[in-house]
Amino acid sequence: MRYTPLTGALRNIRRVDYVKRTGKGKTALWQVHFTFKDHKPVSQSFSDSLYGGKEEALVWAKRFRNAMENEFAASDIVFGHTGKTRPEEEIGISRSSSKRKTSNGIRIHPYWQATWPDVRGKQINRKYFDKKHGGELAAKRKAIQARKEGVQRFQALREGRASSSDGFANPFHSGDAERAPYTLFMPPVNLDVPVWRYMDFTKFVSMLENGGLYLPRIEDLNDPFEGSFAHGNEKLRPLVYRHVRNEFGLAAGDLMKRLRAWVAASCWHINEQESAGMWKLYTRTNEAVCIQSTFRKLRDALGSTVRVGMVRYVDYEIDWIPESNPLAPFLYKRKSFEHEREVRAIVPLGDLKELQKKPEQASLPTTGTWQSADLTKLIEQVFVAPDAPVWFFKLVKKVTTRYEQGSIPVVQSSLSATPFY
Repeated sequence: MRYTPLTGALRNIRRVDYVKRTGKGKTALWQVHFTFKDHKPVSQSFSDSLYGGKEEALVWAKRFRNAMENEFAASDIVFGHTGKTRPEEEIGISRSSSKRKTSNGIRIHPYWQATWPDVRGKQINRKYFDKKHGGELAAKRKAIQARKEGVQRFQALREGRASSSDGFANPFHSGDAERAPYTLFMPPVNLDVPVWRYMDFTKFVSMLENGGLYLPRIEDLNDPFEGSFAHGNEKLRPLVYRHVRNEFGLAAGDLMKRLRAWVAASCWHINEQESAGMWKLYTRTNEAVCIQSTFRKLRDALGSTVRVGMVRYVDYEIDWIPESNPLAPFLYKRKSFEHEREVRAIVPLGDLKELQKKPEQASLPTTGTWQSADLTKLIEQVFVAPDAPVWFFKLVKKVTTRYEQGSIPVVQSSLSATPFY
């Protein structure tokens, strides 16, 4: 099979089954195959005889395939015949023509073709005929503009600044999806899906007072698994390292433990509606609030220095966590936390490359960081805890009005509604 699909359960996996011409041997294996534009392809075979049979060999092929896809996404490596991704005018533009038979003979129709990649690893081609677009120069300008816009959209998708129109990204789960991930910071399909942050009143007042969001260090989140690799990494490293060079050396556990103090994050819950479970998990008293925004507003409010994406929930016994990007392990969590449906805003607290070169000379940050944000644009509503007393609701409303001149609505949680019998 010459073509390996980029979607579906067997994407980039092909079966090889044939008997040798001598009749004395048989080749039976699964082959994981990735193609690249202007780069050597990646191929790895999983023989039935070495991996415990056809079914078990396929299991390992899928694990390896998933590991490489996530590594490519974290490393910003594009696989598939995607062409050039630079937006210069003369790149990805070609001159050609088509022939058509008519009653008067064969007519030649010259055109300019624009080519650019999309996130599925395919190649998009658009033709601009001279006759239809006002001549050769006008058709060329159309092709150049189309390619420029196509490349910009491709880059926006990979950076999480746009949503895919074909349902590429799953809003809540990024495990063994039907498509390969195209970026480390995966956005939801709907960029305007609500996101929620549950907090105590004191943290809310601090946010108003400082005019932004506080991102604590990963180390202060009190989860020892934050920034760690999975046991799947230990099992798959011999295979993955044959094909991907680890420039950062992040396989070293000591370095990742140090990075926990050099990366800060703000954690949000993505859901169409507020969650009773989140109120219980992330507020210690009934004197609490929840601020509601959207993925798009959160991403836009924090600016380009902070990256925002969905957390992936994986099986730490068998799955792979990328090692070529120092931020990758902070976007992965154990499947037991899948109920959190977390969106995470992440920012380094220093130059991570310098830290990796001279970790012993770098002084560790002792606190997280405040990121300024226009709260009137970020926050759509402030919800007061469902079991909060009336006086507390009035206080939240009064304090919010004092800081934001009444531009942010304050409402009681809908979970406090009286039941109907």
